[in-house]
Amino acid sequence: MNLSEYILNDIKPLSNTDKISDLQLLFNQLTYSHIPIKNQDGVYIGCVSENDAHCFKSTEVISDITYSVEGFYVR
Repeated sequence: MNLSEYILNDIKPLSNTDKISDLQLLFNQLTYSHIPIKNQDGVYIGCVSENDAHCFKSTEVISDITYSVEGFYVR
């Protein structure tokens, strides 16, 4: 089964160097529950949930809250 047909690619992942305010703005504009995050090398590190994103200070950087990044994978 080809899973790529079921993966949404509507938005680009945010970098872990982006600000939390960028993440919060995306959630305000979209109806997604999670936004993907990548590191400086472009490697997927996980997703941040909308509930978590709105709990953080908007002046922080995403790399400051990597403990809340949820890793999703398919076996």
